[in-house]
Amino acid sequence: MSRKTLLPLVLVATTTCLPLFAQDAAPPLKAADVRATVGDWIVLRAATEGRFVRWKSLDRGLRLAPPELTLRDPHTTLATASRPGKYRVVCVTARGDVPSEIVEFLVIVEAETPEPEPKPPEPADPLARKIREALQADPGDSAKKREHANTLAGFYAAMARHVATRQVATIGELLSDYRSAIPALLPEDAIPATRKVCGEEVARITGADPAKPIDADLQSKLVDLFKRLANLLDLP
Repeated sequence: MSRKTLLPLVLVATTTCLPLFAQDAAPPLKAADVRATVGDWIVLRAATEGRFVRWKSLDRGLRLAPPELTLRDPHTTLATASRPGKYRVVCVTARGDVPSEIVEFLVIVEAETPEPEPKPPEPADPLARKIREALQADPGDSAKKREHANTLAGFYAAMARHVATRQVATIGELLSDYRSAIPALLPEDAIPATRKVCGEEVARITGADPAKPIDADLQSKLVDLFKRLANLLDLP
């Protein structure tokens, strides 16, 4: 065979063999560390062009799904751990008869986060409890007592506006308006125990000095108290 005839044959053979070598090249394989919680199913996933991936745990305590378990994604498997820890896992794939590099990564399993302990119930509002108990102790039927309580709620809402708009300058002026308005709204014998509880709460804030000026701090306390009493007495 002449040299001129041999050269084309070599070129044809080389061109024909190149795809075969390319097909048998080791496929790339990547896998990242995974975090999970004890008892959860853990999904292990690899990025590769290989058709299948095989997995192995190097540490006891991490159980991998058996190889015969067929998942929809052949690059994925499942694992589970019975205790916290860092578990080494390796995986490998192949293209044809050429295996990929063995890739090692960690499965980091953490203890299950305990459920937060329930918060203790908020302490009951002492004033709300006192008003409720006083209203229960007051004479009369429930419907009438509710009506009187709602009337008293409206009175305290009006007193909050009265103080907020600075229509009184001293404690004496406030108490004068306070004491003169109540008889016009409620009969003398209406819910006496409830009215007493409310009056004592007002006296605790105002004090006994009628000449005491209602400054900004005292004004804020009085408005807050009157609004609070209005809310507590506004019964459904």
